[in-house]
Amino acid sequence: MGLYPRKMMFGFSLLVAVSLSQGCAMKVMHFGERVTHVVATECLSCHGPDQGAKVVCSDGVTASHPVYLDYPPAGKEKSFHGAEEIEAAGLRLEKGQISCISCHDLQSTNEKYLAVDNRGSRLCLTCHIN
Repeated sequence: MGLYPRKMMFGFSLLVAVSLSQGCAMKVMHFGERVTHVVATECLSCHGPDQGAKVVCSDGVTASHPVYLDYPPAGKEKSFHGAEEIEAAGLRLEKGQISCISCHDLQSTNEKYLAVDNRGSRLCLTCHIN
């Protein structure tokens, strides 16, 4: 193999490594903007932290939901499904923590881009053991 093909292979390998390290930084359209749906910090550039993480339960109760906490919360592991289980159900953890992208997937067709349809509190019960 000559020098040129090696450089091409190195360049391709580097591109793949960067893409994987960025979580395959896929750009999606969101309210007329192309955004990277990989980390919640991009969400917060438009949806400021002052808006908070509000959730509405199936019984109509609105509450705040903590974000950027380790999952499952220390000392409460028996009240939550395992990380592997929730990720298999379609939720994503960001560095082992709950964040915006845990519950919202910009490619979802569900209301408010929910990663899991919340009828019957299904989204909530993906993590929380009733």
